[in-house]
Amino acid sequence: MDREQMKKIIENPPEYDESKEDTMRQWFIDGYSKRMRWITFGVCAFYLIIMVPMVFSAIQFFRTDQIRHQIMYAAIFLFCSHWMGFESVFAWVMMQRPRSSRERKRLELCIAELIETIKEKQSGSSQLPAPTPFFAREIGVCSGNCVSSRSSENK
Repeated sequence: MDREQMKKIIENPPEYDESKEDTMRQWFIDGYSKRMRWITFGVCAFYLIIMVPMVFSAIQFFRTDQIRHQIMYAAIFLFCSHWMGFESVFAWVMMQRPRSSRERKRLELCIAELIETIKEKQSGSSQLPAPTPFFAREIGVCSGNCVSSRSSENK
């Protein structure tokens, strides 16, 4: 593939396909799917468990007169509020897992398609063969003449 062809591909990217775009609706459907049900129940249960000492410490903070107890109740309240924040981040990360694995799979397919396109372009010309990327064997695009780094280390 010469520079003109590469420049043409870069300047004229393929059209945007909205059907491949993840919407907020799809994100919530994936997050609250049957597979994620126990994670959702767990996060909600932890919210309820943490809310009890949080509300109790907030009420006791304003009822007590001693500074020592106010500091203790404030510390309990802050710990519980931070714990709820950590639980929220955990739930968000767990909801993103299906989306990120789907995006990774799309990327692997695009790379495989690009490798095939490069091989087709080079088969018509008499240039040297393109180097095979290290991930080509994993996604099934590598032909029999690929040498992985593991097999070269064993020799």
